Amino acid sequence: QEQEQRSLLEAQISSLSETAATKATEYEELQSQCAQLQEELKSKEGVLSQEQNDRASSETQINALQEQLKAASSKLAEYGQVQEQCDQLREELKSKDGVIAQEQEQRSLLEAQISSLSETAATKATEYEELQSQCAQLQEELKSKEG
Repeated sequence: QEQEQRSLLEAQISSLSETAATKATEYEELQSQCAQLQEELKSKEGVLSQEQNDRASSETQINALQEQLKAASSKLAEYGQVQEQCDQLREELKSKDGVIAQEQEQRSLLEAQISSLSETAATKATEYEELQSQCAQLQEELKSKEG
């Protein structure tokens, strides 16, 4: 009976030893898998950190570009105002050009009138001199007749 119990115990010990060996192998495999997963995790953390840095850099660039966009929008509005002022001044110039053209036309007319009047005056002066000369002759004739 003792031998039978001993045989049973030896069988149980053998079975448990095999199970323990299997469990040890499984444990080592699981530890190896854990180590691999930890390495992958470290690698992923590095990638994640780089991605976060890239994202922060992109946000900084976006903010800078938005500031540039605001400045450009402001300049565009200024440009529009300046363009409007230029258009107004061009209109004023056109108006002034029209006034200048009218003034020049009137001046030309006045110059023509002055020239015409100068010619008439010269003619009248010549006629006046001739009449004075005739008057002088007639006065001479009159004196001679009186005498």
